[in-house]
Amino acid sequence: MVFGLDAILTLIFVSLGFLFGLAFYDDRIKGFGFTIVVWLFLAILYDGLVLMLVFMFGQYPLERFVIAVSMLNPIDLAPIMVMPEFDISVLMGYTGAVFNRFFGSKMGIITASGRLTRWLATPTWIGLRVFKRKDF
Repeated sequence: MVFGLDAILTLIFVSLGFLFGLAFYDDRIKGFGFTIVVWLFLAILYDGLVLMLVFMFGQYPLERFVIAVSMLNPIDLAPIMVMPEFDISVLMGYTGAVFNRFFGSKMGIITASGRLTRWLATPTWIGLRVFKRKDF
């Protein structure tokens, strides 16, 4: 499962690179810079923003919010899907229990797999449409 999720993450970012490469074909430096900024946001800044929101609104029940927000980032979603397999959610405390309860169920796995598939299919489909319309 770990290798499959790694392969899916690789394909997701290849499809995003394909899309941005076609979108910024005239100025490759802009395309490369935009790709780096998107990766930086998804890999580092996104988690910081979510953590800041959870800290600011900690007195409210945020279980559904945290699960919904974690679905928006494929870099967060893949490791969360692996957690129930290795029982490491125990080490994460309350958040791990919430994730384990949702992502440990069949509905959680189906939902997360669907989101990863959507992350893969959408940029690929848009990139193919741009590629067909492009006049090289």
